[in-house]
Amino acid sequence: TGFDGRDIAVTVSQLSLLKSRLSHAITMSCHLIYPVYCLRFDKTGKYFITGADDQIVKVFHLGVGPKKAPDADDAMSFSYGANVRGAVLVCSLRGHAGVVADID
Repeated sequence: TGFDGRDIAVTVSQLSLLKSRLSHAITMSCHLIYPVYCLRFDKTGKYFITGADDQIVKVFHLGVGPKKAPDADDAMSFSYGANVRGAVLVCSLRGHAGVVADID
């Protein structure tokens, strides 16, 4: 069987609603020229892991940003847990035999 006009209209309506509720938040280019195939957050939401064609898995921490060092007027440091939007690379896991296309 095929779609009638109503089925298509509902699908377009749902798509329109979805697009109105979503926005582009960030573009990731953390694997140089390679596209990111998978991204997974941990249960706390503080870390995320990416995988790509470069055969590297990268682990990032969210909520990291610059803040003043407590004992210096002009010194800047990075601190986990700062209330600033951003992410910092925690580690790169190398040695995978192929493209990292899924993280489970």
